[in-house]
Amino acid sequence: ALDLMGQSFGACHGPERIEGVTGWVVAEKGNIILRDLSGRAGGSRLEAVNITFKDVIKPEEKVLVDVKLDMDARDFLYAWRAAIVPESAHGLLLPVSDIEEGRIRGQIRTYSDSDSAEPVRTEGEIVFDNCTFRWDEESFRHMSGSVKKEDFDSPMKLELSGKVNDLSFAKLDLEMEDPFANVPYRFSAYLRDVFDNKTFSFDEDADIAVSGTGTGSQMEGKLTIASKGFDIFGTHYRPFEGGVRGEGAIAGKVFSGRKLDITGLRLEMEPGSLFMDYGMDDDAGSLKIKGALDLDRMEAEIRGDYCLLSGKVRGDADISWSQGAVSSLSGFMDCEDCLLYTSPSPRDRTRSRM
Repeated sequence: ALDLMGQSFGACHGPERIEGVTGWVVAEKGNIILRDLSGRAGGSRLEAVNITFKDVIKPEEKVLVDVKLDMDARDFLYAWRAAIVPESAHGLLLPVSDIEEGRIRGQIRTYSDSDSAEPVRTEGEIVFDNCTFRWDEESFRHMSGSVKKEDFDSPMKLELSGKVNDLSFAKLDLEMEDPFANVPYRFSAYLRDVFDNKTFSFDEDADIAVSGTGTGSQMEGKLTIASKGFDIFGTHYRPFEGGVRGEGAIAGKVFSGRKLDITGLRLEMEPGSLFMDYGMDDDAGSLKIKGALDLDRMEAEIRGDYCLLSGKVRGDADISWSQGAVSSLSGFMDCEDCLLYTSPSPRDRTRSRM
């Protein structure tokens, strides 16, 4: 065994190096082991790193890396680039950039075999605490939670909260067999909102749940909603009792070039039912809505106060918007002895077709 004192180590993929390295170099059974390494990576201290170069006399490159860490997220990326020797494993985090904040802790192991069809295998658990960074063109903000893989052959399980681009979620559970291949995954998520809040949205504390399957950024599944009320064109409406519940189908792309389609969404409430098809991308959206409501059982928020409505209304509307402004509006609304609020002052009771 060779005692290391005050050395530096780098995987030679870039300028990053772990400085002040202490530990042991051991040769046994055809392997070379860097054992109990500690050192400084950026502004953080690495306390436990083991690197095993297996069967070094053979032409294949087989490397096992075992790391225990608790460090600033920026230093974690620095340490990964400095310590991960196999190029295939090193490249896994190349898309990460612009780390603003956060902390990462846990224990991970990677095993790579240049002669294997599965070049990188992983196991362990990483815990994220309020991490903000970019992955290629995607923005990840205030990410907290964990990524866990029980062993090399187990699926990877994610439990996270945070914001990806403009989509905020209170909890995301995702399971996939191979995190480094474009294979299907299963997911469930509790979203903070999925609708354009300038045109149509639910309450901030609404329960919006999505579950289904996906591959890459494409996903499809079931959407369920429970909310006290809803906003349309900036006015908030709610039933006196029971709130609003809905269920429909959701499909689309959730990362760059986001495009979501919600179809067959049926909103049930004590005053009646609404039926919706909703679509949106990064710049535009559309809403088709129809149904009938008993306004005697609803109220609207005007200047911070809830005001009573009355009458019965049914209608069918097709709305499109772009860059935050309505670009087209068509449809009809039948009113029967209605008191409606379309501005901060009430309109007269009217019996008309609108």
